[in-house]
Amino acid sequence: MRKISILLILFLFSVFYCFAQVKENEYKKVDWMFSDKDFSLNIKEVQIKKGNHTFETSRRSSDKTKSLLIKKAEALYPKEIEQQNLPPTINKDLYEKDVFSPTVEEKPFWSTSSFNDVKIAGVISTRAISFYQDLLVAFRNNKKPTSIKMSRTSFSYSASVKHFNNYEIANEKYENVNIVFMKLNWLQYCGNLCAMGFGREEIVVFDKNNNPVAMFFNYSDQTWVS
Repeated sequence: MRKISILLILFLFSVFYCFAQVKENEYKKVDWMFSDKDFSLNIKEVQIKKGNHTFETSRRSSDKTKSLLIKKAEALYPKEIEQQNLPPTINKDLYEKDVFSPTVEEKPFWSTSSFNDVKIAGVISTRAISFYQDLLVAFRNNKKPTSIKMSRTSFSYSASVKHFNNYEIANEKYENVNIVFMKLNWLQYCGNLCAMGFGREEIVVFDKNNNPVAMFFNYSDQTWVS
């Protein structure tokens, strides 16, 4: 039985990896807004690949300027997020006191729903990344941050910057720009027919003066539950 469960976990991870691959032609240009809350928040770049609860946060940049571009990109939200309803409230009584108490979200909201006490991100942002980092720390320290025991969880976030003399996406063309690519994935497993995963990818275009000029967002449903 244990062997079957392990094989199921590996299968779910492989399916999710393929599922999370997003093609650039699936992106749509969106109006964006800047969040001071996210820009003022600092997150750690951490890699823990051993154990049942793993996470990796990686920002690949060659200098301080490109690091700043990534930080700016993480503070951008699609304006349409403002028009959505409040995200579902997580019952804090489900969490052990003084162990894991997720911050009550304020506008702009980064989560859109939740599953088994875990918020599902609708957008990549500094506050979203911080939430999953804190959640994984709680899991690794056996603090029972969710009402249902998660036997395995995995979080990964990566961001990189690349300069293009010419760049085209979603029928939009740009010259002499820096492009920030962001990718976030989450997977949780709590038993047979008890799993959830999702992936998000975003692209932000910066002009030669390092100002954001366009944001591209994938609205296809990249969330699955079992």
